[in-house]
Amino acid sequence: MKHLIYTLIIAGFIVTSCEDNNANNTYAEIEAELEQILNEDAMFGLDGFGDEGAAPEEYQEGLEEPSLKLAIDDDYPPDTIWTYHFGRQINSVERDVQYTHEEDEVLAEITCTITGNFIVEVYDTTDMMVDSATKPFTKIFQRKVRFEEIEGENENDPQWRVKEFTLGVGGIGEKVAITKLEYFVLDQDSTTWNSTFSMEAENILDTFIAREDLPTFQSRSVVKIEVTVTNEEPVYDFRSGEKVMMHFGRDRRHKGRRVLSDDGIHGGDLVPLNNVFTRIMFVHGPGPGHNTRVFRTFFDVMDFGTLFQMQEDVHSAFWGIPYRVNRH
Repeated sequence: MKHLIYTLIIAGFIVTSCEDNNANNTYAEIEAELEQILNEDAMFGLDGFGDEGAAPEEYQEGLEEPSLKLAIDDDYPPDTIWTYHFGRQINSVERDVQYTHEEDEVLAEITCTITGNFIVEVYDTTDMMVDSATKPFTKIFQRKVRFEEIEGENENDPQWRVKEFTLGVGGIGEKVAITKLEYFVLDQDSTTWNSTFSMEAENILDTFIAREDLPTFQSRSVVKIEVTVTNEEPVYDFRSGEKVMMHFGRDRRHKGRRVLSDDGIHGGDLVPLNNVFTRIMFVHGPGPGHNTRVFRTFFDVMDFGTLFQMQEDVHSAFWGIPYRVNRH
């Protein structure tokens, strides 16, 4: 009888072990498919966030232009004789993904460690570089993505798709922060701004956006963007002490950078120095041969010490969110 009991116990261990191994193998196969989706989906990449080194304050390359330069898209003149070129040079991105498996869904918690150099170059009125600095940095970027299981018509079809996701958030230190992002579009009467998307910092990594609710714009439409920020006692007392920029595009060959304003004059800003930075812009097209396409934006705030003081460390915060452009 004892031998029978021992045999049953051992058999139970073997069965349990086999079940665990089968489950682990199944999870590994699922995670391999999800990893491929993350790599291929235009919504979630970081390629294009860097500037490939120092660059003019605003630039654009490789994107379909909405039209010729328009009156509302004014240049932001420097207050001094100095002109600054600046930008990130990304050296490496290491991604760690932790998966939580549920019945018909999988939650992926993504953490990217970004290392690189922030490069500043100072030019005089003759366009001669008079100073420069290279500041190493390491940024942590986080986001959550929830996948749902789907039924394909055959075994080669994808078995999973993105159901919803959070904004990506990251930065260096706690000196500066983004507290709110809001998009507005012009009403048909061309005088009223209607809010179409708003996100605040509280619980941002637990606030999910369904894929069908992705911010969507018509090419050549007019969009106003507002980014609210905080800055702890600016180390460089200049205007409100920080700069806010928007990186947008698909990759390092199709991207642009624009500056948002808080002076009550430029970019559609109405109230100076209230830490609400504004930009009005015409939306670019989805690209030749495309009627709709997904792009990415990264909203980035840095203190002016990062930009104007050669020995100051990098202080920054950024949010990343995809958007869709449809052709009329």
